[in-house]
Amino acid sequence: MLRRQVADVEAALPPKVAFTLKCGMPPAQAAAYRWVAATGTLRLDPDAPRRPGTALRAYAPLNNKAMELRKICNHPALSYPPEWQPPAADLVRACGKLAALDRVLVKLHAAGHRVLLFSTMTRLLDLLEIYLRGRLVGPAGGPQAPMGYLRIDGATPLEDREVAIKEFNAPNSTAFLFLLSIRAAGRGLNLQTADTVVVYDPDPNPKNEEQAIARSHRIGQKKEVRVLHLEAVVDAGWAPVSTDGATGAGARAGGGYADTVESIVRNVIQTAKQAMAAEVVDAGRFDQRTSNEDRRSTLEALVADTARAGVAANDVPTHAAVNAMLARTPEEEALFNRLDAELDWPDAGPPPEVPGFLSYSVADAEEAAAVQANPFAAPEAAPAARARPAYREPGEEEFLASDDGDEGKGGGAAGLPARSTRRRASTASARPSPSPSAGPSATAASDAYETEEEKVSEDNLVSRGGSASASASPSPSPAPAPAGGRARKRSRG
Repeated sequence: MLRRQVADVEAALPPKVAFTLKCGMPPAQAAAYRWVAATGTLRLDPDAPRRPGTALRAYAPLNNKAMELRKICNHPALSYPPEWQPPAADLVRACGKLAALDRVLVKLHAAGHRVLLFSTMTRLLDLLEIYLRGRLVGPAGGPQAPMGYLRIDGATPLEDREVAIKEFNAPNSTAFLFLLSIRAAGRGLNLQTADTVVVYDPDPNPKNEEQAIARSHRIGQKKEVRVLHLEAVVDAGWAPVSTDGATGAGARAGGGYADTVESIVRNVIQTAKQAMAAEVVDAGRFDQRTSNEDRRSTLEALVADTARAGVAANDVPTHAAVNAMLARTPEEEALFNRLDAELDWPDAGPPPEVPGFLSYSVADAEEAAAVQANPFAAPEAAPAARARPAYREPGEEEFLASDDGDEGKGGGAAGLPARSTRRRASTASARPSPSPSAGPSATAASDAYETEEEKVSEDNLVSRGGSASASASPSPSPAPAPAGGRARKRSRG
């Protein structure tokens, strides 16, 4: 098999420098992540709108725990969509990765760079569009304007894709950022006018990321390309506290940041991408013979192993360290440091408080984990069965007395209705009631029909050698038949 690399064809191509930017989670995001990781369920907001008729629950089961963890890492609003469109500042403060991305984009915009941003989730691109429309940038005290952007995903028509690519590559284009879906726009696009690539969330298939980065680092690129991989990490020294004062699940003493599902995807599945080592093949299972269910179970097993391993040696870089990653020249680094001090950043203040429904105790997490592990287990105390009324067969004397009971007295000696009364009641219930709109004529016709049926039954019995008294026998009466049928039946007798 022939393999051709860009470096072998174009020796003068500028270098590509990649960094991994680890982003710490704010308390509310960390609480939601730790609950899902510990229980496999999603904690529910009791004040959130719900469909009519649905019961109020504290948590909901999840079919794909690993996917829910990835959604919370990208932004908590993917798991807890807001009822109203939030301001851009609130979106930034609620997510550690978006807070880091906010500083990166504003600084790169001020330095004149252009960015390609790739994500595996189109719903995240929707949130980023809300952020970009509300985030105004500009010099301190000067005019403010939003950052121009374009977007291509799987739902973009072919004509719109071509128009967006031409607009971004135009010499005097005002588009600073290109939002791209890593699956739909990671191949076949020439976007070498951008010199920075941001991979917002890792793709389990490392080749998809390589193809996405190649949209900018390709033949025709004249600048050095910086690649920034965002990775969410959770603070291991913090845990939510419930209203009763109990420390929440996953609390640990000391500092440091623990691995998340994104760390597993990047450090285990994507380890040694160029060599495709055996560890990557076993964890990622890119063998074309395993199903998505097998890949998901493998990833969830890795998440469980990491949770038992304790605190990982992760450090969140400072703003100055991030500026050194982004800057191409010392002048740019000085500009970035000055912007950190001069601008009013949304994440500069204290993080938002943890909502009440995300404050839980260790007992709450253990109970939810037990229910999720065995949802069909019988409860400890089953409700008592409802007592059934006792049924007693009437004796012979009571049965005979009920047959001769007085209707005016309400039945026989045992309180049972008379047999004739019961027979008339069953006949009346089986006979369809006349419509009220039919009037008295319909009632009269019904009575006449009943009389005719009784007469036909008596005639049949007489013709067979019976007597009129046989009508009281327990044998059922024949089903009603058309008048012609009754006439033929009498003639045969």
